[in-house]
Amino acid sequence: MVDTFFTVLNYNERGLLVNRFIRWEWRAVRTLISALPIHKRRWFLRQVTGLVLVSAISLWLSGLILGFALMFYGAAGLGALTHTGGRIGFWESVYLSLGQFSTVGADQFTPMKTWVAILTVCETLLSIVFLSMVITFLFNIYSCIQALRTLCASFPSRHTNVTSPLDELSPYFPHRGSNSLELHLVELRCNLNGYFDSLAQDHPGFFFQSGADRFAMPFAVFMTAGTIEGLRYGIPQSHPAAQEPELPRLCDSFEGSLSQIVDRYNWEIPQPSNALSLEQFSDEYQRSYGSGSDVDQYVARFRRLVSSMSAMDTAPEDCEASTSDLYSRYCHWLAFITRVDAFVAKASRELLYAPTYIPGAHQPQPPVTLFGWQIKQSDPIRQ
Repeated sequence: MVDTFFTVLNYNERGLLVNRFIRWEWRAVRTLISALPIHKRRWFLRQVTGLVLVSAISLWLSGLILGFALMFYGAAGLGALTHTGGRIGFWESVYLSLGQFSTVGADQFTPMKTWVAILTVCETLLSIVFLSMVITFLFNIYSCIQALRTLCASFPSRHTNVTSPLDELSPYFPHRGSNSLELHLVELRCNLNGYFDSLAQDHPGFFFQSGADRFAMPFAVFMTAGTIEGLRYGIPQSHPAAQEPELPRLCDSFEGSLSQIVDRYNWEIPQPSNALSLEQFSDEYQRSYGSGSDVDQYVARFRRLVSSMSAMDTAPEDCEASTSDLYSRYCHWLAFITRVDAFVAKASRELLYAPTYIPGAHQPQPPVTLFGWQIKQSDPIRQ
């Protein structure tokens, strides 16, 4: 009952038993199904939420019933509890505990001491409290799933596969006098906080699996990071979009959300890659316009980010920047994106999330193959 209290009612508590049990259970399931083809694996993944809920409730229920059964068994050994059939063994004690927990009772037993009678009443009362806890637990878990659905819906698309975050950002990119981007960032921050707050309340929600590419925690993190990447590092700080008041708040919420998961599950996220010097960056940046394969991949990816953001702007002159400004943004972007890449890769492997990714034309290519994702070079919808 103590574990139920910590798990269900306390915010951001690891609990005593069930959260660890669920994680071990998920690791066993993941090991068994990881070798299956993707279409079969997704069917099994969709059953994970039900398995997690049933196992958690069963663990709490069996613990309560067996705990009281042991107390009744001890009371019988002290002569404080008698049975019309004679000696009270362990299974008779389990039967009494089941009867009291279900409020049906068991009239074959007679308490010989007042404290034993109180104990039987306490179990009946606790069963009512336990039922309330279970209802709260189920409500919280499905609220967490709904919060994830709302967060993923912040990136609407006609595609069922994962697309470039900049494809989803372009409709909100500010036209003169439009506040659509600000409203999008407010909605995104609220949805992000809502989901990760739900995860802090109910850790088992982390293992939810929908089987859909665009309805998963790694997808939400990937798309949110792409929005931040484009607005904070893809355009100069003097650009109107980069000065949106909601952008720093979104960044803070995003960093806090990632740290919450990393700290809870003790993930090892590598340190950011070392940035090139200003001279090296300037040289690699110019070379990235060519087709050479020996160009620094992070510089080439950053250059495509800048070019993509400039291409979608209604006032391209706002995206013009000096080499020193580009280099400053590159250094901060590198620290941000290497952490995000490592997190998405770790979350994808942890949850067996293997979607299909459709690259955007002339847009930065994230290392999706390292995430374990598949790449679809052609999109039937666009043909």
